[in-house]
Amino acid sequence: MTEDSWLTSPDANALISFARSRKTAWRRGAWGRKMRQVWCHFYRQLWDRLPDDSFRTALTAAEQHMDKVISRDEFRYACTDALQTLHWLKSPLSNPFVGFLTQVEGSKCNDLVTRHHPPELREAVRDIFGNPFRPVAFASTWRTSTAVGVAQTMYDARDFGAMPILADALQDAGCENANVLDHCRDEKQTHVRGCWVVDLVLDKS
Repeated sequence: MTEDSWLTSPDANALISFARSRKTAWRRGAWGRKMRQVWCHFYRQLWDRLPDDSFRTALTAAEQHMDKVISRDEFRYACTDALQTLHWLKSPLSNPFVGFLTQVEGSKCNDLVTRHHPPELREAVRDIFGNPFRPVAFASTWRTSTAVGVAQTMYDARDFGAMPILADALQDAGCENANVLDHCRDEKQTHVRGCWVVDLVLDKS
């Protein structure tokens, strides 16, 4: 895959496959977190269509575990009811959700999400992984209280309307990296929870 095809490909599966082939390009553990963010984003789009509240509980717990709010054991416990439901559920959503819940047992991510993905998932993948052809060395001095505060508010609220404000805060802190600033200021960009710039500001691995 070339940089141009990464930026323009309509195939989320191809993007994820390429990101998998470049796992070492990210900080230790970062690729796994990014892939889990893709999964969580995918199921958030299906929130009202999930079979019952046990699945929504499991999804919320997955996000909390990813952010180290709850332990792995607490995550597993939160998934208990959803796993039991899957023993008898005959829903078209059950198969992709089985893939999601394999995270409870530590299985590697597979392609179940991308075989069921909505078209907009490709933009979320690009937002979460960034551009693997242009890695950014993020300076710790850019993590000012203002930048971190703006990023944390957006992350918690899942509302990324303040991305241009984050760009201003980063620039005030000395960031002149065009990839970072342009990503924040481009009105056509899709931003989701796990956005690569927001994660860098919040120092999430």
